[in-house]
Amino acid sequence: MRMYNNVRLFDVLTRHQIYVEGVKAQHAREFNNVLRELQVEFNTLFARLRFQTLDGLTKAALRSFLIDLRDVQGRVYNAYTTKLIEQLQEFMRADIRVSKVIFATIQKPEGEDETPVDEDEADAALEDAYDNNEGSNLYPLIWFKSAHNGGDSSKLWSSITNAPIPANGVLLLPFIAGFAASASTSVENIVRKGYANRSSVEAVLAEIVGTKAKNFRDGSFSRINSQAGAVTATAIQHVTSVTQAGIASIFFGRYRWVSVIDNATTEICKGRNGRIFRYGEGPLPPAHIRCRSKTVPVVSGDNSTPPSSYHAWMNSQPSGVQDDIMGAQKASDLRSGKIKAKDMPQFDEVNPLTVEGFVSKLNQILTR
Repeated sequence: MRMYNNVRLFDVLTRHQIYVEGVKAQHAREFNNVLRELQVEFNTLFARLRFQTLDGLTKAALRSFLIDLRDVQGRVYNAYTTKLIEQLQEFMRADIRVSKVIFATIQKPEGEDETPVDEDEADAALEDAYDNNEGSNLYPLIWFKSAHNGGDSSKLWSSITNAPIPANGVLLLPFIAGFAASASTSVENIVRKGYANRSSVEAVLAEIVGTKAKNFRDGSFSRINSQAGAVTATAIQHVTSVTQAGIASIFFGRYRWVSVIDNATTEICKGRNGRIFRYGEGPLPPAHIRCRSKTVPVVSGDNSTPPSSYHAWMNSQPSGVQDDIMGAQKASDLRSGKIKAKDMPQFDEVNPLTVEGFVSKLNQILTR
């Protein structure tokens, strides 16, 4: 008999979500490399112009310049989106591994060895639950088993890319491509506007890149950077939601929508927070762009209730988990009572994580 309880599931999967936020932060950080590459390319392109103001260009010369600008951006963004898609697939495979180890390990009774099971043991637990119809079995078992045990995660990736993102109804790959196209077009439009307004070449480049005096936060690049962060965060949330729901549905029939790590969230997440749905019949995150809500399986017959606020939840966690998420000093202040609920309404201590770093958090995720 599997020994699950609602509070344990809530604890473990909330930690999982917090470390997923680290993966999102790492992707946001990596986009700075794209902006630096674009800035170098733009500096080179604009330096070729022989006029101080854009209206010195003929219409034919303007068209030629815009074509060069489009080609440069196309090359840079194509490389970026290709790499991003590969990274999302890598994250999906890592999340399969992490999630199935989570569910196979936490079925152990309290007091037993808490070491995470290996992948073969996790596959065996999945197969046993699947064959016994313990849950809803949203997807074929083969999608989640390790490759050396006959698994094929490419089918899960296909399902993820063909499932509309709940936040906007757009498919994953067009969502990513649409961002790149929009970012490129926004820069072209700044050049056209500069031409129409007889702006200086220096002013147009500053409007694109930003100015040093304002720490480059006043240019189009700053907005593009924010948009890239929103796109990658939403894409990662879509990938992890579908992946984990598929694995959880092998063990469970129902789940609870949880929005505990956010205080000021959207009305749609507030309305869903705490509601219970059947796998395959209810909504999954992301409910909106940058959504951080989570789905947590529900154990039938267990009436225990998890904490309702992030502060209360973090206070209930082991000191090692607190230290890892908050940092040693802030965690110590929390334990001593210096940090009150009003001081910590939501999760903000995001530490960037590579995919390998995310997988390495399994012990922290599973600790009691």
